[in-house]
Amino acid sequence: MFASSITPLVLIGVLVVFLVLTVRYFVIRAKALRAMSKRKVDDVTMAAINQALAAINEQCNEHKFNADCAATFLFRGRSFWLVFGYVGSLGWSRFGATWSTGKCLYTLADSLQQEWMKENSDVFTPAYTGMPYSIFSVRFSRLEAL
Repeated sequence: MFASSITPLVLIGVLVVFLVLTVRYFVIRAKALRAMSKRKVDDVTMAAINQALAAINEQCNEHKFNADCAATFLFRGRSFWLVFGYVGSLGWSRFGATWSTGKCLYTLADSLQQEWMKENSDVFTPAYTGMPYSIFSVRFSRLEAL
């Protein structure tokens, strides 16, 4: 009964919105990976990032972070690591606790960078706050002017 009350025009509109958002996601992701390939961190820095993520994963029960690649970016006079990798999030369904994962862009911030990133909330959003490192999600579309 419900399906018959939805007009074809509404379905087409929903599909168009979904398609536009999906294409936008993949375009931004491709731009981010292309920009990251020019600024990749060395092996020692990548090992330090993975070590910091392992410490965060031990402390954080709601999220788990993984790094596939990382790059150093300069934005508004400050340098930071932009990380691309899987992020797992704990969620709940009618069957109990579940994990959802997806590849994301995020940054790893030490205690000095945390305040600066909070001041730049148009680009950075706190995902996990802890010591000595915190994780911020990144709106790469705002960084494209680099």
